Amino acid sequence: MSFNDLERGLNEHAPLARDSPFSQDPERDHRFQALATKVSTHIFRINSNVSGLQKFIDLLGSSRDTADIRKKLHDLMESTREFVKNSSVDAKQLAAWQVPEQLKMEQQKVSRDYAGSIQAFQRVSRLSAERQKQFVDRAKYAPLITPSPTRVAADDDSVELSETRIGQQQQQQLHAPRQPEQEELIPDHELDYQDALIEEREAEIREIETGIHELNEIFRDLGTIVQEQGGHIDNIESNVHSISNDMRGAVVELHQAHDYQRKAGKRMFCLLLIFIIVLAIVLIAVSNKFLQFFLSCLHMTIKLTFFLIHLSYPSDSDMTKT
Repeated sequence: MSFNDLERGLNEHAPLARDSPFSQDPERDHRFQALATKVSTHIFRINSNVSGLQKFIDLLGSSRDTADIRKKLHDLMESTREFVKNSSVDAKQLAAWQVPEQLKMEQQKVSRDYAGSIQAFQRVSRLSAERQKQFVDRAKYAPLITPSPTRVAADDDSVELSETRIGQQQQQQLHAPRQPEQEELIPDHELDYQDALIEEREAEIREIETGIHELNEIFRDLGTIVQEQGGHIDNIESNVHSISNDMRGAVVELHQAHDYQRKAGKRMFCLLLIFIIVLAIVLIAVSNKFLQFFLSCLHMTIKLTFFLIHLSYPSDSDMTKT
């Protein structure tokens, strides 16, 4: 594959990033970020209210169970339910928002966190309804008699009949023989007040159950959108995982190629060094032979020169004869 092919391939795949109408819209991404921040604030408030509701619910049926506690529980339950209904509009809009791939992970996380907050509110709502039903059941089946004034003097200061008092009456009925001379019937006005209290609790239970149904609808709608978005997230995660594997494979191949080149370079260096050594040996051998030949030629030249010189000058015998 040539570099031209690579360039052509890159140019062919480049428009894919521009196919999405939202990838080049910073203003739309900014609005999405603002909406995600708003929903995150909703999540924090719902979770805080759930913690407060749990504290109030833990007091139901205890010695600290008072009308003020139940009123605070009712008010906080209603305000939280209304807040969830209003904030669900933003959560659904966030879950259905068409965002680029790099923002889908954040969209999925915030939507799931909001759904988790709704589930937590559903749990405390059911728990509150169960505690209210327990009170109503005990109040309905409580004996229609009250202890004598000597035994209820400490309870006369209470404005209403609490669960603790009902439990005491049931325990007295089970473990103590009935003594008509020390007991008297509950007055009609107290019975009327108890009936009104039971009706009030039953009305609260119905409101809670209605709110739970509304929460179920909100959670179902939001869950459907989140599930649809989850398929896209799974594809993104799969693609990211595949790209990561490809990158790791490419890095391994690069390391292997680098090691191969390094070993090949060492091998070439060794071969070159061996060639230089052999060449040096050959040159030395050749130079020695040449030197010997040169010295031999020089020696012969010197001898020939001396011989010619000797011939050019007459000898002593020739000079005597002359």
